[in-house]
Amino acid sequence: MGLFKAQAGRVYNLEIRFNNHHLVPGQVIPMRRGAIELGGRPVTEAEEMLQEAERAAREADVAIVAVGLNQDWECECYDRDSMKLPGKSDELEPPSSYHSSVISDVEIQPLKTTSSIANTPVAILSFMVQNGPEKELRDFIKVELGAGEKKTCSVQLTMEAFAYSDTSANNSTVDAGDYKVLLESTSRDIKESVNMFIETKASLLEYPKLK
Repeated sequence: MGLFKAQAGRVYNLEIRFNNHHLVPGQVIPMRRGAIELGGRPVTEAEEMLQEAERAAREADVAIVAVGLNQDWECECYDRDSMKLPGKSDELEPPSSYHSSVISDVEIQPLKTTSSIANTPVAILSFMVQNGPEKELRDFIKVELGAGEKKTCSVQLTMEAFAYSDTSANNSTVDAGDYKVLLESTSRDIKESVNMFIETKASLLEYPKLK
């Protein structure tokens, strides 16, 4: 994204060039489509906009906030360095309607609600892998719990969970290397983690070769 500060009263000649043959990280073929957006807006400071949003939230009975990227610019993980929201959106962190859950023991996962009402907590399995995204969601399970109730749940982790679509091989591939499996109640609340190592890179068609 480029940013140009214009002066009031001046006339500018603009030339926009677009090339879709530059490969983005992780791609092996050029993109067949692209998008360009040209427009203008008043110059604003991020901190001022954050304070304005906080004032609006304080004056409202309920704040329903829609944030993130729109459908024109949202891509599949290769366009961002992290899963953080754009700008200072993460700093808003308004009080929300929520419940907390307690998760323990990686092999057997008891879920216990600490809420005074019935709810449905979620146990999340994510991966961290070297030279990959900071974290990838791979599986999750929802469990309906009454107030103070405790249940045991399990999630089966197969080799398919480690695979990704490899266009160069025209197949799904599992990379060799170190992996860390995370058990979470939310993306920010890691309860347990397990380190593991896959010795051999192979496609899912070569599943018996995987170790």
